[in-house]
Amino acid sequence: MTKSPFIWFFFLSFFSTSLSAQTAKWEFGPMFISSNYMGDLAGNVYPTLKGNDWGGGLFLRRDLGERFSVRLNAAYGRFKGDDANFPERFGQRGISFTGSAADLSLLGEWDLFGKKRYKGGRFNKTLSPYLLGGIGAAYLQPKPVFPNTWPEWPGASEDQNATLNRVTLVLPMGGGLRYDLSPKVTLGLEAGLRMTFSDYVDGVSKAANPGNNDWYVFTGVSLAFRFGKYKDSDGDRITDLYDKCPTIQGEPTLNGCPDTDGDGVIDEKDQCPYQRGSSGMNGCPDKDGDGIADKDDRCPDVIGLKTFKGCPDSDSDSIPDIDDTCPDRMGPLYAKGCPDTDRDSIPDAQDLCPTERGLAVNQGCPDKDTDKDGVVDRLDKCPEKVGLRVFEGCPDADGDGIADHLDECPEKAGLIVNKGCPDKDGDGILDKNDQCPDLAGVATNKGCPEVKKDELKILEKAMTGVQFDAGKSTLKKVSFPILDNVADLLKKYPNYNLAISGHTDSDGDDKKNLSLSEARAKACLDYLITKGIAKERMKSEGFGESKPVVPNNSKTNKAKNRRVVFELSN
Repeated sequence: MTKSPFIWFFFLSFFSTSLSAQTAKWEFGPMFISSNYMGDLAGNVYPTLKGNDWGGGLFLRRDLGERFSVRLNAAYGRFKGDDANFPERFGQRGISFTGSAADLSLLGEWDLFGKKRYKGGRFNKTLSPYLLGGIGAAYLQPKPVFPNTWPEWPGASEDQNATLNRVTLVLPMGGGLRYDLSPKVTLGLEAGLRMTFSDYVDGVSKAANPGNNDWYVFTGVSLAFRFGKYKDSDGDRITDLYDKCPTIQGEPTLNGCPDTDGDGVIDEKDQCPYQRGSSGMNGCPDKDGDGIADKDDRCPDVIGLKTFKGCPDSDSDSIPDIDDTCPDRMGPLYAKGCPDTDRDSIPDAQDLCPTERGLAVNQGCPDKDTDKDGVVDRLDKCPEKVGLRVFEGCPDADGDGIADHLDECPEKAGLIVNKGCPDKDGDGILDKNDQCPDLAGVATNKGCPEVKKDELKILEKAMTGVQFDAGKSTLKKVSFPILDNVADLLKKYPNYNLAISGHTDSDGDDKKNLSLSEARAKACLDYLITKGIAKERMKSEGFGESKPVVPNNSKTNKAKNRRVVFELSN
């Protein structure tokens, strides 16, 4: 489907009503649909009437509140499309189709002006827009018609022979407008877009626009009939759905809520609905008359100050008596009104050394130096280990100028830039992470040197230069200098391993070719062992004729396929 620069909504809607203040729970109704296809045969601009057809459907809706509801939606629509309708774009293809989609979806609906419908507990005719969205499944029945020249198009045969999955997930989205004709009937206009997960709504994909799935649109009108009623538990003619006090009788003007304590403040706004109060206190009492409601008054039986939430301050030390440990004697705030004998700004009740001037960080006691290293404990980051002042009391075991607790290699002298770790070969890779600590290398090769590009040509030459007696695994003498170069390369780079793979052409028996390729690879491995290369660094394997580099259709190509491949790894 060609992507449209916009998603247009209109959807067919239904209608909600109620009986007086008794709101209906359910809605049921038919939908009269105009269906429109959006896909590979529909041009670039949507919607287009050239793809329009008709359909219908049914829905069942359940109200969940004043604005929200859910509904089950069943719809059927027919589609059509023809390249001939868009000659400027599809004139040479000549494809057409007819089809249909039947979908079943579960939708959530948001009614923007839903609260107006039952304002004051009574039904009001309302014109209201709404939005909806959800999830569903569609059953597709495309009937494409392909022209005689169609097989010439790329992907045509795939479309004609495709096994269509007729069931697809759809994501409906849309909106509409509905009007209450009466408390029982509503009329609606709705439009919605169905995003599918299929590119075969029209039966065409690979030969058209396989990168985008097809969509379709349902638009139309509906009638909705309401039935079922919500409870009115307290019998005050306001349904529980809209009754702010559904179990207590109240007045419609007060949304069904009473004024239980009779203080002139309705319970809905009364912060103390069961205690008689005053409007100035939002319905709450103030027993001590200090202008602070009892529910906010920490001292409701004693006249106090608003600053202290209704509590007094007898000694005027700016600490309310309820929080003052010594309410009859002035004291500092930090001491909760109590004295500080040693005058170290720490109240005696919290001072571990009340007669000895100390520090707050030591809970009122003077500084200590547990490890006797000249750095007091409160400044010593290693208070139980003898250290140096320059390292805030911590030791430096390896003497590299980095304190042990910051040194990632505390037992080996290193550099600050390396967080205290050594790098013997100076390649910028710490020895602990360097697989070749005595040989400068690169990070991408785990600290080991990389094989130079011109040296890799030795392996390329070996692939074409190593030769064997015809039909055998016996190396010809011309191969020895080439393999010697491979051995020298492995000695120069001791951290690399070698994989040797043998390959043949397609002539002869498959099993014999496999056995011959294995024997030739092993012959190379055995020769390298004689040149001092450890067997543990090498492995050999044969693939016979299973991995040709070119088709085995000529002598030249077969010669290319008869080869031994040498690959380095670390």
